[in-house]
Amino acid sequence: MSRELTVSLAAIASQALTFPQLNQIHAQLIVFNSLHRQSYWASRLISCCTRLRAPPYYARHVFDSVTFPNVFVVNSMFRYFSQMDMANEALRLYEQRSRCGIMPDAFSFPVVIKSAGKFGVLFQALVEKLGFFKDPYVRNVINFGLIRRKF
Repeated sequence: MSRELTVSLAAIASQALTFPQLNQIHAQLIVFNSLHRQSYWASRLISCCTRLRAPPYYARHVFDSVTFPNVFVVNSMFRYFSQMDMANEALRLYEQRSRCGIMPDAFSFPVVIKSAGKFGVLFQALVEKLGFFKDPYVRNVINFGLIRRKF
C-alpha cells in the first residue's frame, strides 16, 4: 500500500461518521490486503467501531481477522466491550488472551477492571502480583471502584 493511500485512509478513518463509511474503509483495507497483516489498521477500525457504537459482531469480525493481534488491538477490543457494557465479553477476551500468552499491560487492566464490575476485586491481586499497582492510573481505577463500591 502506498504511503499516500495509507495517510489518506488514516485521515478518513479518523473522520468516519457513519457505519457505511466504516464499511467502505474496511473494504479498502481488505482489497489492499492490509488488515490481517497490520495490527494498526485493526486497532483503528475497532476504535471507529467504539466511537460509532457499531454492532458487536462487526467489531469482533475485525478483531478476528487479525492473524496475530498484539496488545494494542486487544486493548482496543477491551475498550469497545467496556463502552458497549459487555463485561462478560471483556472478561472472556482477557481469559483467551492470557491463555495465549498475551499478557495485559498498564493500559489493559483499567479497562478490564472497569468492565469486570463487582468482579474487579479479583483483578486487584493479579494487578499487585504483576507489579501494575505501581502505575498511578491502574491504582486510581482500583481505588475508585472500591470507593464507589462497584466491587
